Amino acid sequence: GDMPRHLMNGVFFYDALRDLPAPGDALEYARHYYARYPALSLGHHPILLSLAEVPSYALFGVSVFAGRVVVLAFFVAATLYLFRLGEALYADPWAAAVTALTFASSPYLVELTQSVMTELPALALAVISTYYCFRFSMLGRTRDIRIAVMLAAAALWAKQLAVVMLPAMVFYTWWYQGWRRLCRRD
Repeated sequence: GDMPRHLMNGVFFYDALRDLPAPGDALEYARHYYARYPALSLGHHPILLSLAEVPSYALFGVSVFAGRVVVLAFFVAATLYLFRLGEALYADPWAAAVTALTFASSPYLVELTQSVMTELPALALAVISTYYCFRFSMLGRTRDIRIAVMLAAAALWAKQLAVVMLPAMVFYTWWYQGWRRLCRRD
């Protein structure tokens, strides 16, 4: 499956950071690395998860556990931001808690935390981006839409299918802020 490839891509970035090849030697470094470890899938799989694994590998060592810690961190972040979004939408912490607990207890999502795949990082970044898009739609603060756009771009770097959230976010923002606000320079 894809899990060993995501893990090995992370190991490649970790080793490249430790070895620090000269800029002119980076391509040759990657070729030699790929010859030794053909499980690499650079250029085929999105790289955000692999890059996010680097600090975990540095902290816990290169292992499946270290990769799962990263996925679990994204899952926790998604749950917390879904709680914040639910609280902002419903103005009720109990409704937000039920929303977050329903999300966190989903058998499919719990199963995804047991592997190192791109779905959870993309979902987490999409949820967090949606939260900031909602804040922008309600408050009109430029900072919120900038954060939402950066997180949406990061979600695309996590999994290309995250592109499906963009039309909904643009429509939602247009509905509450109007085209004039969306076309303003800030």
